[in-house]
Amino acid sequence: MAAFASDFADLCVQTIVWQKVASRDEFGKPTYGPAQVYAPPTGGRRSYSMRRVASGAAGQVVDTLSDSQILVLADLAGLSLDDAVYVLGDVAPFPTILSIQKPIDETGQVVYTKVMLGRFTG
Repeated sequence: MAAFASDFADLCVQTIVWQKVASRDEFGKPTYGPAQVYAPPTGGRRSYSMRRVASGAAGQVVDTLSDSQILVLADLAGLSLDDAVYVLGDVAPFPTILSIQKPIDETGQVVYTKVMLGRFTG
């Protein structure tokens, strides 16, 4: 773990699970391979983004969940948009991966992996 990421280990207390897509059936539904588990101190943390929208004829304002993100204090080498990344205990179906970010430090080492997910349904 990069020195920078170790500073955040106390905040990343959730166990993160990563499953690579192994195959797809004739309808395109993925089948996932074995799980790789990232438990603290190389665990992660999920956070949510809320969006405030006007709803109804009376113009009521409602906060709705728009997306979520998972930060893992490790380099998930080989992670693709087709894989599944979730917090241990989540129930399928898992949100779709929309983007992957891997910031690097001044030595070129990946500091952490940030996975942006679609709407959380679990």
